[in-house]
Amino acid sequence: MTVTKITDADIRDLLISSLPSRPTAPTSFGGAGYTAKDMKAAFDRLPLYIIGRFNALLEDIAREGEGGVSESILTGISDGHSLKELFSDIRSGEFANYLTVLGKSLAEVILELEEELSALEGSLGTSSAEVGRLGEGIRELEAAVAEATSALEGTRDEHTERMDTLGSEIEALKEKHEEDVAAIRAAIESPTELTLDLGGPEELTGGGEAI
Repeated sequence: MTVTKITDADIRDLLISSLPSRPTAPTSFGGAGYTAKDMKAAFDRLPLYIIGRFNALLEDIAREGEGGVSESILTGISDGHSLKELFSDIRSGEFANYLTVLGKSLAEVILELEEELSALEGSLGTSSAEVGRLGEGIRELEAAVAEATSALEGTRDEHTERMDTLGSEIEALKEKHEEDVAAIRAAIESPTELTLDLGGPEELTGGGEAI
């Protein structure tokens, strides 16, 4: 890293207090040689110096690889362990060694889980290839179920359409039946002609004459 702390020695000659209180005569006339322009430039030197050091710090922070500010920031994980090393360990997977789970490092726990999984596969007699084939079978079954569901939806829609048609026909028959019943009821309640035929022998009918 190129950036370091600003020391008193770095700014000793840049302090405003080292300047005279006002512009002086040229040295050829026995003065300090500070004109108004010189005074202004002297006032600018310290801020410009600080700006330059600050920009260098920003460049170091953003720099990748060697010379970055992350090299000088300690993490406290171990002696001399820097932020740069932490970033590298995260990318490589070594970061798992810093974390603990139930008193063990995460890396150890992951290794134990891998060993247990391997033992479980061995005890079941199931290889990763067999697991893959099982997954393919499950996907095929899901596809068949989806196809059957789609066909069932189509049958249901057709059945619904038929039921709607039958319902319309029933309603039409019902209306016609109600019309017929109304006509018969009207004929019974308001007859237009009523005749009486006694029938039987002539003597009962008075020799054919109407009674």
